[in-house]
Amino acid sequence: MKEGKPFSRNQARLGILLACACGAILLLLYSVRPTLRVPSCESQVLKNYHTPITSAAAAEATSDSDSGSHDDGAVDFRNFRRTRKGSVLRGEADGCYPHEGGWGQEGAAGYASFMQNAVSPKRTEKCAEHVKAAMSKAHPFADETDPLVAVCMVGNARTLTHPGVYKRMVSNLLTPLSDRTMLFAHLKMWDTPTKEQKKHGGFRPVPVTDVSLAKAIRYLRPVSLQIERRNNNSGGHNKSYTNKGCIFSSEMAKELKQPDFYVGKYIDRFIGQMFSMFECYQSVLAFENKANITFHAIVKIRPDVTWFYPILTATELVWQRSEIVTHLADQFIFSPRKFADGFQLWWQDYAKCKGVWKAAYFPERAYEDAFKKLGATYYDDKKTPQVIRRISAERENRASAVVACGRQRRITNLTRCLELVYERDDAFI
Repeated sequence: MKEGKPFSRNQARLGILLACACGAILLLLYSVRPTLRVPSCESQVLKNYHTPITSAAAAEATSDSDSGSHDDGAVDFRNFRRTRKGSVLRGEADGCYPHEGGWGQEGAAGYASFMQNAVSPKRTEKCAEHVKAAMSKAHPFADETDPLVAVCMVGNARTLTHPGVYKRMVSNLLTPLSDRTMLFAHLKMWDTPTKEQKKHGGFRPVPVTDVSLAKAIRYLRPVSLQIERRNNNSGGHNKSYTNKGCIFSSEMAKELKQPDFYVGKYIDRFIGQMFSMFECYQSVLAFENKANITFHAIVKIRPDVTWFYPILTATELVWQRSEIVTHLADQFIFSPRKFADGFQLWWQDYAKCKGVWKAAYFPERAYEDAFKKLGATYYDDKKTPQVIRRISAERENRASAVVACGRQRRITNLTRCLELVYERDDAFI
């Protein structure tokens, strides 16, 4: 058999070049062919969360509408998913927020009628029935794309009544989380006098009226609403839930290497915070039972914060951080359902306490201990795009406003942070 000539070096090079060219052509054809695939949730979320937002994209509406529409002009950053303007689970005309019976009327009389209906347990039951019916029609993959999320908003209403606060809470928190987000609100209508806080500066109280709060509630549409009004016999704090047999002492706090700020005259404020969240968690459990559902995650938020950018979606926080409880101090806590009992452990221990208290002496430590006890990784995500919003960032409120901006690292420039929180909020007035 005749032996073939060996390839020359030039022929080998030519063969390699031809192979590379063919591969490049095939790759080009594949990349431009029609496709029905969409960007992954992870890549899109990370892009939205960690890249600066242009001024054009971040433009927000300045109109203050009470019509109940959630379209405040904010851009839908999840353009690979459908845009929602009021999920059926948040209460539309055919759901748990009807427009008849004074719910849509303006003026003091209309708002009074609204609030009377809003806090009614019967309305919450109607919401549960509505959710139960909606679940039977849910898409088979809804749990993966839109987890069921219960958001507990607890604490003093304070700046919640500012249009920029409650409108951006919808556009940058409740809507981005999931199309199946439900809000449970447990609010205090009173506020304490001007506060002088160690390390945090002082800030003035914020007057909250029935009308101003009704406007916020009409926009937020919680499925459950409880309001605690001033208890004149106790100077504002409702002490009915205080365990008289449990003693908080500065000596024990120091022995445990914890601050004693909440010992003494401020102890009721700490206990009140923990009780409000315990109470809200019980409302969530009762709602699950009535609606025959199980939430994929339960979230704690404060009412008086500005969400200046969209948060990560619940898809990532539930499925990609399944062993993690994500938080920013005690202002925002996102817990997968299997760890959610962490919201009640401190209170359950406190209710049984007799003698000197030997556990957490402040909220952040209370939640950290509870979730870690349940086996969760407790991750302080300082990129969470929210800041506590004081009545202003001037004069006696300045120090506290600056500290609040410093708690997060999503925006590191102080001037820019104050602008996003205060000037952008004021554009909604």
